[in-house]
Amino acid sequence: NNCTTCLRSYNSTNYYFLMNVCYPSQCPDGFYIDSNNNICVPCSSNCPTCTISSCLSCISSLIFYQGNCYAQCPTGTYQNSSACYACLSICRTCISTSVCTSCISGYNLYNSSCILNCPAYYYSNLTGNICLQCSSPCVLCNYGGCISCVSGYYLQQTICTYSCTGIYHPNNVTMLC
Repeated sequence: NNCTTCLRSYNSTNYYFLMNVCYPSQCPDGFYIDSNNNICVPCSSNCPTCTISSCLSCISSLIFYQGNCYAQCPTGTYQNSSACYACLSICRTCISTSVCTSCISGYNLYNSSCILNCPAYYYSNLTGNICLQCSSPCVLCNYGGCISCVSGYYLQQTICTYSCTGIYHPNNVTMLC
């Protein structure tokens, strides 16, 4: 095998040139077919197998995701074995497809899920978009304190109390002090 070029096709088989050899039908691993020139072109050093436009696998120290090789999975994906997989679209980071560890802007993390509004007994912190539990006996609260209280308690400024204190008097209709 001391070829300088290959026939494009012979007996219904295409041939591709690489280092003085004509390969029938496909190029060896580490190369892809350039069908315009009938040659085998080397993949990038990170890709043991590839096509003209993307990797099909990665060297063992790298992780495969959407035709590329990464040292670590990109944001919005998680690693499982030697590949990255997409998180739910509202997760910024996750440890599996449906277990979020942080959320995109506008969503709050609650029980490993990303939700728009925190449920009763929880509020969204100002910086981390995480639902934090209200202090008991608050039903609704924010970072500043209670907004409403469980039945039987009065709201005195930002604190739920069983009885109003100091200059405050209970209003049994509004449950405010």
